[in-house]
Amino acid sequence: MNSLPVLNTDPDACLHRETPTRWQTLAVVLLITISAVLHAVMIWHAAPLQSANDRSRWCTVRALCETGSYEIDEVRQRPGWDTIDLIRRDGHFYSTKPPLQATWVAAVVAVLQRVTGWSFDRDLGQIHAVTLLLINGLPFVIGLMGLAAWYHQTDATPQVCLVGLSVAAFGTLISPFLTSLNNHTPAAWGVLIATLCWQWPPPSREGWQGIRFLLWGFSASWAAAHDLPAAAFAAAMGLFALRENWRWTLAAFVPAAIIPVAASLACNVAALGTWRPAYAGYGTDSYLFIEQGVPSYWLQPQGIDRNLDSPAMYLMNCLIGHHGWFSLTPIWLLVAWKSWATAANITAERRLYLRVMWLLSAIVIGFYLTRTENYNYGGVSCGLRWAIFLIPLWIIGLSYVFSQMTCACCQIGCTAVLLGLSVYSAWSPMSKAWQQPWLYQLAEQQGWIATKDPPPAFDHLLYSWFDHLPETTSEQPVWVEFARADDQDAATRIRLTCVGDIRLAGRNCADVRWSRYEYEVLVEERRWLIDREHFAAGRPSAECLRWADADVTPQAQQADLAHYRGLPLLKAYHPGYERYVQTPLRTDAFACQRAAAQCDVADEVTSRVYRHRSDIWLSREIPFGTARREVTVSDARSGEVLRREIWETIACEPAVSPTSPVTREMFTKPVPIFRQVASPARRAVRVQPEELMNSQ
Repeated sequence: MNSLPVLNTDPDACLHRETPTRWQTLAVVLLITISAVLHAVMIWHAAPLQSANDRSRWCTVRALCETGSYEIDEVRQRPGWDTIDLIRRDGHFYSTKPPLQATWVAAVVAVLQRVTGWSFDRDLGQIHAVTLLLINGLPFVIGLMGLAAWYHQTDATPQVCLVGLSVAAFGTLISPFLTSLNNHTPAAWGVLIATLCWQWPPPSREGWQGIRFLLWGFSASWAAAHDLPAAAFAAAMGLFALRENWRWTLAAFVPAAIIPVAASLACNVAALGTWRPAYAGYGTDSYLFIEQGVPSYWLQPQGIDRNLDSPAMYLMNCLIGHHGWFSLTPIWLLVAWKSWATAANITAERRLYLRVMWLLSAIVIGFYLTRTENYNYGGVSCGLRWAIFLIPLWIIGLSYVFSQMTCACCQIGCTAVLLGLSVYSAWSPMSKAWQQPWLYQLAEQQGWIATKDPPPAFDHLLYSWFDHLPETTSEQPVWVEFARADDQDAATRIRLTCVGDIRLAGRNCADVRWSRYEYEVLVEERRWLIDREHFAAGRPSAECLRWADADVTPQAQQADLAHYRGLPLLKAYHPGYERYVQTPLRTDAFACQRAAAQCDVADEVTSRVYRHRSDIWLSREIPFGTARREVTVSDARSGEVLRREIWETIACEPAVSPTSPVTREMFTKPVPIFRQVASPARRAVRVQPEELMNSQ
């Protein structure tokens, strides 16, 4: 069969290009329209503040809009806004992300708020959606239109145009990142525009040539200002501009390129007082700190951030493994194969383009291979996010090599399969870019990789919402008091008091009183006699509670058991992961282990099933061991939350230390802090947690 016509970038040949048919034009318009609608829907429904990465950027945006400052001290204290991607400098907190993007996004948000009257507290979802539609969705559609215009300008065949646009519209990892605030999509727009300027046939009019060089220089520098490794791309663009026309390079390209770089440096100086970006301090005191008893995440990185892979393994996974450039977007395999197999059949200019594409890709991957302290594949994200800005280069490279393919059924079928797999990788995480790639999740499910340690085990099975019984060696009772987190006046309080030990039927029992107060008035009290030996052995609640009153009714016993468990039915608490909890007991947080249990109870009258869940945060520094407790009742079928109560400790006797052991501890290297200071004894019994119990 005859090969497809080759793309022609010769300006003289462009004078003789064929006009697209009506159906070809309609197909392109339809493809771009469908892509625009689908992406707009996904952006509109995407949850705001999806990960620590985009929360870090949004914190700066909100701080600029509300206080005009880059300090995020107050913003990060708001529920759901805290982030691990921050530094501490001169007693204040700042995002680790370069401030240029946050600055211009804050300007967009400020105008949006001025026009609509929206606020972050009341209208976060609308602000998030409209802002991303403007800064991500709109440039994406314009980019597709620019790519389609370039195909028309270079007289691309309908097959080349449709395949290239299909990949750009549906088959790359740019798509899921449109639903979050990140620096990679703006960098990709810069690379796309600069590459189109580079590959666009030179205009015949001198004035248009100047505009082309202005746009070329600005977009290349824009990419580098938002994604540092794109500086190699910007340098390459400068060389090719100089090669083409040195006068226009000096008169237009260079002045335009200075603007984003100067803006980036100016924003960095305004934010931090230095031109050096925040992430240049990785591994220093600005990253490694302890604030109010809470260590910086980077003192004890978890999961994929633990940097466990060798350089060879890291390179393999970056190319063909669970985060692979080729395994997650296998349509690039077609580029790799054809760029070498058909190199002799394409023009010298296109061979040069493909070589530059490969060289820049190798430079980027090589740069991250040298960052041995950061072997985390970009953290928890659906692909190699730091290579996303290379995607436009590969899309145009795909167009060049695809023009050399024949119409053989095997090649058409191969292209369709590779494109289908690429689309799946791009759209399976569409609702949230900040999750591991599907290949990574599959490998984790099969047990091929394990970057996450299981939660620390309890030393005994736990059937109560407190994990230890305090010792009472004097006449002074030991107690802890809880109040609703949303009750500023602490009008309703619950107190657990251990008044001492008694002997009952030959057993040593802790005498514990559960009391409920309303405005200092005791409204309910229960007495629990808890068998210390059975409690320490992890026996079920019915074997731990005893009653001194021989006339106690079964109903009263069941009520005591339900209060003791924190659930209407017997369920063991499953151990969770380490957390740090702030309470009114002190300024420093408590190093805690989270645990949870749940049960379903059916209403005999309505047949409605209610799900009762109890979450507890445990710390041995506090009497009875519970720093925080959350009780949730929801509809088991719909998931609708019907009632939620959050209780936190407000007082205790004996009083806790005014500072956390974490604050007192001097670290010389990253260590698992929780296992040193919180509960070192919890090792004997491992309760296999259900999947839901780990959804924390």
